[in-house]
Amino acid sequence: MNFSEKENLANDGGVILNQHPPIIASLNIKKGLGKLKAGTLMKKGTTGLEAAAPADTPDVVLVEDVNAVAGEEIVGRCLIHGCVAAGRLLDRSGGEGHEAAAAETLYEKLTAKGIYPMQSFD
Repeated sequence: MNFSEKENLANDGGVILNQHPPIIASLNIKKGLGKLKAGTLMKKGTTGLEAAAPADTPDVVLVEDVNAVAGEEIVGRCLIHGCVAAGRLLDRSGGEGHEAAAAETLYEKLTAKGIYPMQSFD
């Protein structure tokens, strides 16, 4: 798979893999989180999606970059079912500007939600 082609087609930063048809939904994101990158693991919060911490079980994967500024309703495209490139998943629990590659122990929890992290070959 050539990620540059896939990224251009899906505009998802190479997060979505085509081994299984993806199901994508536009979901509300909590205000005031700042800039979020495609691949960020998100969980349901009381006022919208928020970044999942290592102790959490992520619910979805953000598949586009968004800027969740305070005071504005923010909607982001999220993968709710399908296959994702494990190497493109991000843990943003450290705050804005502190994204890190998601640990396997965090992203393995996605399978319970119908999202399957896979190794990608590019």
